[in-house]
Amino acid sequence: MTTKFNISPIINNHSGVTLLELTVSVFLFTITILAATGIFQSVISSQKSAMASQNLQDNIRFAFERMGKDVRSALVDGSHACIASGNLYYVDGGGGLNFKNNHGQCVRYFASSTQLYVSYPNSPDTSLKNGLPLTGKEISLTRLVFKITDKVPYKVQGLVTARMNLFISVHGAPVEPIVMQTTISTRNYQ
Repeated sequence: MTTKFNISPIINNHSGVTLLELTVSVFLFTITILAATGIFQSVISSQKSAMASQNLQDNIRFAFERMGKDVRSALVDGSHACIASGNLYYVDGGGGLNFKNNHGQCVRYFASSTQLYVSYPNSPDTSLKNGLPLTGKEISLTRLVFKITDKVPYKVQGLVTARMNLFISVHGAPVEPIVMQTTISTRNYQ
C-alpha cells in the first residue's frame, strides 16, 4: 500500500518573518542584553566599593589595635628621655603622640604622606627611627588628632583619644570619607 504525500502546500507556503518583525525582535533582544549588562556592572561596582570599605576598616582596626597595645602599656617618663613634661603622653607640634612604652622605648605615632606611622625615635635601626606605616597606601589619612586626658598626680586614669578622617579610592574616585575614633585608657596606676 502506497501513501501519497502531497508536498505542494509546503512549497507554496509563503508565510515568514517580515523585515519589520525581525527589526523589532532584534531591538527587544538588544534592550534586554543592555539591561542585563547594566545590572551586572552595577553589582560589580557595588561589590568593589564594599570590599574597599571593608579593607579600609580592617586597616584602621589593625592600626587602632597596635596603637592601643602600646598606649595601654605606657610608662611615666621619669628620665625625660621621651617626654620633657614627665607625663604619660605628649602631643608634639606636628600632631604626633609621644610616650614611653613598657619596654622603655620612646614611641611616636604620627601621620605623614596620608598614612599612619609608628616610630621609635631612639632606636639605632633607621627604619624604626623614621617610622613604619600602619596603614596601606590605598588609604588616604586626611586628618589625625590626639586628645589626651592625663592628670598628674594620677587621680584620673590617663586616656588617649585618637580620631582619624580618611577615605579609600575605588577606580580613582574617592569613596565617601569615614571618621573613626577610639579612646584608649592606660593601665599605669601610679
